[in-house]
Amino acid sequence: YGTSPALGQTSPIQTALTQNHGLTLTGLSDGTTYYFRVQSTSASNLAGSSATYSFTTLITTAPAISNIQLTPAANHTAAVSWSLSKPAASQVEYGLSTAYGLWSSPTALTQNPNVTLGWVPSGIIHYRIHSTDPSGNQSVSADATFIEP
Repeated sequence: YGTSPALGQTSPIQTALTQNHGLTLTGLSDGTTYYFRVQSTSASNLAGSSATYSFTTLITTAPAISNIQLTPAANHTAAVSWSLSKPAASQVEYGLSTAYGLWSSPTALTQNPNVTLGWVPSGIIHYRIHSTDPSGNQSVSADATFIEP
């Protein structure tokens, strides 16, 4: 098996003489196309192999959120930017407590989102970021706060 039709890697050999075989490949990368071919040898030492087939692994890793920057702005607004490990759509949830209650507009798929929080009430504001990749894997940042005068 391998990431090109040239293959290049082999799985452990199964020595049992049986008509049905199966194995699990581990350590594969998310969202990657793999190619494979199977070979068998009979008790009489006759060998045969299949055609080459392919499959694509699922994307199971959620986007990692980092480098969160928040800047309070005029007229009860705030600018928020952050970095993601892969493209995702995001929103900022915010409010006067960890019950939040307010949401920013959603971003397009990007690794460097930024939003402006609409009306921000005065006081200690709690916020957190929600980012979801196209496969539905979601990350939510830890709660953070800032003070809106």
